[in-house]
Amino acid sequence: MLNEFTFDLPDESEYEDLESTEEFANMDLSTSSNYEDIELTSESSFQDVPLEEESSYEDLDLSNVGDEYTDLDNSDSYSDDLSDVRLRPAFQLTTLGEDYSVDNLASHKGIVDTINAYLGGRLGEDGKQGKDESDEDVIEKYLSHFRFVEGNSIDTFQEVDYLKDENTSQQTKDNFNILYTMYQEVPNFASEGGGDFFSGASDVLTAAVFDPATVVGLGFGGPMGAILTGAVKQAGKGATTRAILRQALKGNLGKVTAMTSVEGLLGAMGESQRQEMKMEVGMMADKDYAAIGTMAAVSGVASLVGYPLGVNAVKKGLSAAGVRSGDDIMRERLARAKITGGKVTEDKNNIANYDPITGELYDRERAIRVRDHLSMPDAPLTVGVQNDISALVTQAVGNLMEDMPEKYFLLDIPVEAVKKAPGVKARRARTEKEKVSAAVLRIMSGSADIDGDVLERALSQTGMTVAEFSQLERLTVDEAGQTLQHYSALAKRIKKMGQDNPELRKQLDALYKDANDTRSVFGSFYGFARRLDRESRAMMVSQISTTARNVISAAAYLTFGTASKLIESTMYHTAKAVSATVDGNGSVQGFKSGLAQIGEDAFSTLGQVVMPKQNKELADMMLKNNSRLSNTLFRTMQETGDQDLSRVTKWMNGLNMAQDQVIRSGVFTDSVNQQMKKLDLDMYEYIANNKPIPIQVLKKATDDALEATFAIMPAEGTIANKFVKLVESLPFMPVIGTQQFPFARFMADAMTFQYRYSPLNFLNAASVGTQGAATGRAARKALASGDIDKYRTKEVLKAMKEGTLTPKAKAASDEAATKLAEQSVIQGRKGVQESIERISKGTVGSAALYAAYLYRDENQDTAWYNMIDTSENNKPVDIRAIFPMAPYLAVADLLVKWRNGELDSANPAEQLLVGIAGTQIRPSRTQDFVSDLFEQIAGMNEDGDVVSREKLGKVLGDWAGSIAGRPFTAAQISRDVYSAFDDSEAIVRETRMVKGDGFQEVFSNQFMNHLKSKVPVWQKDLPEFRSPTTGGTVRRQSAAMAQFSGVKYLPAPNEIESELAKQGIELYTLSPKTGNKMADYHTKKHMPRYADMMLGYTIGSELYKSQPKWKKKQIINGVMTQVRTLSKGMAEAEVLMDEVRKGKTYSVFDKGRWAKAPANVRRHADEYFRLHYGKSVAEMGTYSAGIKIGRALEGSI
Repeated sequence: MLNEFTFDLPDESEYEDLESTEEFANMDLSTSSNYEDIELTSESSFQDVPLEEESSYEDLDLSNVGDEYTDLDNSDSYSDDLSDVRLRPAFQLTTLGEDYSVDNLASHKGIVDTINAYLGGRLGEDGKQGKDESDEDVIEKYLSHFRFVEGNSIDTFQEVDYLKDENTSQQTKDNFNILYTMYQEVPNFASEGGGDFFSGASDVLTAAVFDPATVVGLGFGGPMGAILTGAVKQAGKGATTRAILRQALKGNLGKVTAMTSVEGLLGAMGESQRQEMKMEVGMMADKDYAAIGTMAAVSGVASLVGYPLGVNAVKKGLSAAGVRSGDDIMRERLARAKITGGKVTEDKNNIANYDPITGELYDRERAIRVRDHLSMPDAPLTVGVQNDISALVTQAVGNLMEDMPEKYFLLDIPVEAVKKAPGVKARRARTEKEKVSAAVLRIMSGSADIDGDVLERALSQTGMTVAEFSQLERLTVDEAGQTLQHYSALAKRIKKMGQDNPELRKQLDALYKDANDTRSVFGSFYGFARRLDRESRAMMVSQISTTARNVISAAAYLTFGTASKLIESTMYHTAKAVSATVDGNGSVQGFKSGLAQIGEDAFSTLGQVVMPKQNKELADMMLKNNSRLSNTLFRTMQETGDQDLSRVTKWMNGLNMAQDQVIRSGVFTDSVNQQMKKLDLDMYEYIANNKPIPIQVLKKATDDALEATFAIMPAEGTIANKFVKLVESLPFMPVIGTQQFPFARFMADAMTFQYRYSPLNFLNAASVGTQGAATGRAARKALASGDIDKYRTKEVLKAMKEGTLTPKAKAASDEAATKLAEQSVIQGRKGVQESIERISKGTVGSAALYAAYLYRDENQDTAWYNMIDTSENNKPVDIRAIFPMAPYLAVADLLVKWRNGELDSANPAEQLLVGIAGTQIRPSRTQDFVSDLFEQIAGMNEDGDVVSREKLGKVLGDWAGSIAGRPFTAAQISRDVYSAFDDSEAIVRETRMVKGDGFQEVFSNQFMNHLKSKVPVWQKDLPEFRSPTTGGTVRRQSAAMAQFSGVKYLPAPNEIESELAKQGIELYTLSPKTGNKMADYHTKKHMPRYADMMLGYTIGSELYKSQPKWKKKQIINGVMTQVRTLSKGMAEAEVLMDEVRKGKTYSVFDKGRWAKAPANVRRHADEYFRLHYGKSVAEMGTYSAGIKIGRALEGSI
């Protein structure tokens, strides 16, 4: 116990050199050098700690403390379980005694002030005591903060970030030490003196629920519970715990190990960071790895049993409360639909069930007999097998007719023709239905035009696979007869389908691929390159953080969609209600029904997504005969489309694919359900009774699901489609290929989404709606009046005018024109509906843009892509990788700057490209790449031109490294997780600084930099990144937690960085450009010191503050030029001294000046040196002399 842990204020005279003593109104803990180490143990003695007389605290109000002071020599009152707490010796201590209750803490002004000082610095305004807050409220806020630090991994990591920040003073760290130590002594919130119970319970519960370990654990709870449930059943009653666990591990060892390992790792990470926090403030000297290991074991074991039990308890609780599970709801609806729909009987009149050979229902064994024959291609083709094949194909045609009756049906065949008087055209007198065999041959011979998905389902329902049907081509020999030869068209169509269906393509390759196939070398290499490119691009999104950001994007998509549907449905039902009221048909019941329908329309997708297991089962049932759609829905990734990937790549992207599956299955099922309702059909009835859902519905639902995960291929013929195809056809290519745009499909989908949810969508809404309304109105008027001539063909109108149209032709024309008018009515409704949809989405997008506009208007002192987390003391969050926040902020920022007349302070093209297209491309860097590449290629044959070779090596090494580094992206997970145990792994490294001479060394080092930067431990070979405005070490903030949250925090900006952001100046533009990356690096190390001195003084002056923005930017650039010049001079002197000690006469700065010299100057100098000294400038290291001689010679010419 801290029996006599006391607080008081120091004498103000000790801080007379400080500008303000206000911040030390409580206990001062400024530097460790001013403290004596006091170990609060039972054996400790404080007799050496000098205490000043009470009179030295004449300005201190101790009214709340009392008159008694404890003798520090009484060491028996101190607990032996507390770490060092360093206190300034000149403190008048006041007694807390053993009472650490909230009320007692609040009664000590020194404690309250210490809390205000620490939380004010840690949380900003949110941490300071408000005017309406009592001292007790301050204590509650303090306890709440430390409950989250203790109970939530994210808060623990952020606390460590704050304590390790270069701007965090030693006094602040010591204040944390005091407060954290005291927190351990405060009673639990459930005990007397522990503060508000509900506040404490809420803190603990919230911290636990939103901890990544809990989220992951709950995700594992369901599968783990299923494994344990199965184990209990198999082990039998009365089985021991050991027997149950042994049974659970059988066949599930991999799953169980993965689940418990992840949970154990998360527990170890949290414990390691808590120890890191204590080490930073001096509460621990070294890490206790035994404690970390223990926490890992406890967390892993807890996940094995605890989470499944918890999930099961929740399920039982919900069941007891009458809340049905998703499985119960689904099974009940399917059972009800099956009863309602009745059993589907096999009707002999249905071609899909009709056997043309026997006239009876199909023989279900035929598929087996045909399959057996196809497995023996050399066996003779008997009449029986021919009949079997003919029957199966007939069944497939019947399935086509059932699936798409509007397109595939039996024709009316004229039986005889009656001839009238000479000159009069004969007309049909009688028709009969086409024979089944004739219809089969007609449809199969034209199978090239049949939709692949429709054909696949029709064939799959016969009992044979699509690939097996393709083998019918092998049987189209002479003895097979003319009938089977018609099926060759079917086989060719199936092979073409394989181009878009990876699963079918594999089966066809196994059947038809020739081992001796000799394609062109280029074709084989190009195909291999594209496959390798797809694999590597898929590996680029294998991080956990990518999955987390995808979840955020999907949530935004669903939120935007829900809001737009709410507006759309409200507009529709409001118009319907007004119309009913005007017609006198309005009712309260109708109003209630409309409200219920609005809610269902708006929230149906959200309601469906929360039941992923049931959605997957429903989707599987609907797509059981459509492997292409199923593969597209569940096995494709964003950038690879329906192209197949290796098992390794799929495994690496397991989380991404699982997340996509959850979103896609929910959107798919909801889309099918909503479409079927519009057709007055019941999705559950179709599924329950094994009836095929219309293929158009399934295709539209699949597209909707892909759109929700930004993975849909843009429509054929659009600019976006052509762009994606162009980029993907250029694997690994810079500037325009996949090296520059690895996520072209996402870019196209994101831009489409941005357009739909923006004010731009209003532009088309009016025209589409007006045109639709006019079309529908004209069609309804024509149908009502019978004047449908405008829907007739020109030929018919001409014949009517000439009087040559026969009565039957007139009747046929009337029927066709009526149908066209009715279709126009439908098209008009669709136009109006589309207009409402555009207005709804445009409204939601406009609201989002307006919100972003207001935010950027209030935060012009930050970069457009940084959002400020006020709960983290205005710490910036980089949202460039979070869609759709980035595009709205990018556009909004430009609108604010345009309104303020400050658009010239931004780079609109680059900002829009980064914000809307989601690419980090910098036009200037791309231009430099192209110019450098061609310049160096053109000059690399110049004898001895080392500069050209080194520049080429850097350009190619950078390109090759970025490509080769793609598979290493997953290693960043290990790097970031490892940073929770080794803080040096969180240090940002410099990847663009290249050492070495000549093409080979420069290429190799630049290439390896890309790989090293992603791999833990290996990355330490790279130097620490240096900022031109911030001194010291730059760390990735909460690197491990960023993997799980997808949110990238940045270090809090200093005063200079805030001013630069306010003026629209990016930090990378301030970096020196000496011509040598190592020289740039050395220069940057000196820049923060002089920037703080020179620029800090400038921006603080009244003269600067009085200038307009455009002039402020000029002033800053001018000062920073001086900063770079001074820093370069200091860095060059230091580097040159080091080189002189090594016996060299030049430095990297000399090499930089030589590299920046014009190519002709270098050529003249090299020619001169070779002529007179036998070596080039680079070989001699005489760069300064070379530049002077080269310029002189160039000038003489």
